Amino acid sequence: MQRLSKLAFGTVGARFPRTNTHRSLKTYTDKWNCLQIKINENDNIENLDLANLIDQAKSDCPDLKAAWLHADGQPGLIPTAFQAGFKFHVAHDDRFVMYNWLKEGQDSTLPPPLTHQVGVCGFILNAKRQVLIIKDKGTQLFYGDYWKLPGGRVDLYEPISKAAEREIQEECGVSCEFKSLLGFRETLEHPNVHLERADLFFITRLELKNPEEDTINFCKQELVDAAWVDMKDIGSEKYPVSPVFWAIMSVVDDGIDNWDNVDITRKSFEMGIGKTEKEKKRTFSFYRR
Repeated sequence: MQRLSKLAFGTVGARFPRTNTHRSLKTYTDKWNCLQIKINENDNIENLDLANLIDQAKSDCPDLKAAWLHADGQPGLIPTAFQAGFKFHVAHDDRFVMYNWLKEGQDSTLPPPLTHQVGVCGFILNAKRQVLIIKDKGTQLFYGDYWKLPGGRVDLYEPISKAAEREIQEECGVSCEFKSLLGFRETLEHPNVHLERADLFFITRLELKNPEEDTINFCKQELVDAAWVDMKDIGSEKYPVSPVFWAIMSVVDDGIDNWDNVDITRKSFEMGIGKTEKEKKRTFSFYRR
């Protein structure tokens, strides 16, 4: 059972006055003996004493392990949180989550912050069995005058499959449909990923929605050029590629004559677990040979 403290979903005592225009703070102790503090943009934090809030929670739960602070639109809270021993876990726009491990002398068992950046690229052939490749400004600036497969970062709440379709459409103006994963690249030390995060880069295979329509209209803001190129010409003086490209294309060599040899296909399933029917009907993608 979820253990609720005396502070659960109520006002935070007389020490933290609020006006009628502000909602009360939401606090509770979860199943992992962690204090959860939820602060929204309209909450009054003027006299908030986080250390005292933790002390009150400890009196209700002597085995309290940690405190989590979830804040939305309250940047003024950050100095107060640091003074109370909180550290950043994750931040995005004007929302952030901070944590405070409370078991002195014990290693933290809290989950790590976000560990990876996720990207995609797409391998696609036209009716002439030419490959769509691009030369983008970022690669040219940081690495050299190389061509590569179109792709980019995955957006929030975006499936890998849709990210691949979107990137090719945005970069090249080519409409295509996701078919499979061919593999992925893992890079632990990536020069363009912040705060020592690793990089996962998924290689996808796509097909033209209309095999007869492969006109390129590339994004001049991001790309220097884009072209359909015969396989034999990739790596030539006109279309130089990096060693990373050849590593990615090695799986293409194994599957070009029969994609069943390398395709990792996607199936969607309902989660089937949760407290509500809506939660149970959440879907996830499973990729397998």
